[in-house]
Amino acid sequence: MRKAFESFLVLGFAFGGPAYADTRPTANSPGDPGLTVAVRVYDYARVPRGTLVRAGKETSNIFREVGIEARWLVCSRAEDEFQSDRGCEEPVGAADLHLIILARAGAESLAFRESELGRASVATQADKGAYARVFYIYYDRVSHLAEYGYATEANILALGIAHEIGHLLLSELGHSGTGIMSARLGPNDLRRLAKGDLLFSPDQAKKMRENVRFRMRTMLTKSGFPD
Repeated sequence: MRKAFESFLVLGFAFGGPAYADTRPTANSPGDPGLTVAVRVYDYARVPRGTLVRAGKETSNIFREVGIEARWLVCSRAEDEFQSDRGCEEPVGAADLHLIILARAGAESLAFRESELGRASVATQADKGAYARVFYIYYDRVSHLAEYGYATEANILALGIAHEIGHLLLSELGHSGTGIMSARLGPNDLRRLAKGDLLFSPDQAKKMRENVRFRMRTMLTKSGFPD
């Protein structure tokens, strides 16, 4: 029997700032070919490789709906047995994002709340916010939420990733009332997620495309991971 859903899914901190109203599902934006972000994944939680691959595909599908290609790169560390994706060897670009998947020890060191799934480092000034590119997902929380049976670990991981990337590309820490950028999601939202029906709003999609377009025109003065 499916466990009772004890609490809402909490996606990061809400520090205020504007909220974005969710309206209808978005569609690919014509006239925006080549808008691409690279998501460099650093897995400190030993997530099963298959789960990472599925989460990457789902994340890419979510952003393809808003006219952005998300290039998924799993980058190993020295002690990892698997080889990094080739793209990890390329120089870091302005449109590259760094995903750090945390185990419990890492989440505790960053003072994650037990209910918190993810966190993004978003600068407060607009010009700096355009360069914000580091975000975190707490994998123990992903596994715990998957136990309720409303969505798989890959589904929930993709949702957390898409939400935190949304913060980076919107350059805002505010949340919307519904949709992917909602701060709290319940069972019905997870069902929509599993069906591919939990999306960004058209206004959010437009702002994210503008941010990616700006990043792709800009050369970073610093490179490396993470700042």
